[in-house]
Amino acid sequence: MKRRQRKRVVRQTWQDLTRFSDAELARTNLALTNLVCAAGLPGFELPALSQYLGVLDKWAKHVKRELRRNAHRRERDSKRDGFTHGGPPG
Repeated sequence: MKRRQRKRVVRQTWQDLTRFSDAELARTNLALTNLVCAAGLPGFELPALSQYLGVLDKWAKHVKRELRRNAHRRERDSKRDGFTHGGPPG
């Protein structure tokens, strides 16, 4: 099954994001939204946006690997403690 490609639209200002509908915001990359909102803050360069997104993608992949690697610990702890991490008891 082929994944549906989303068109990446980079808005230059947070003001542009305020004009998005709820549906458009729901489809917007949260990291991208945060970075666009950071534009203009000291030390942030908008031309480096793709670099920042690349770093965030690497972090996300690392977290995903670590969660998979440590899944047995979460399962063990959930059974011992009687709850599921990130979900309702039981």
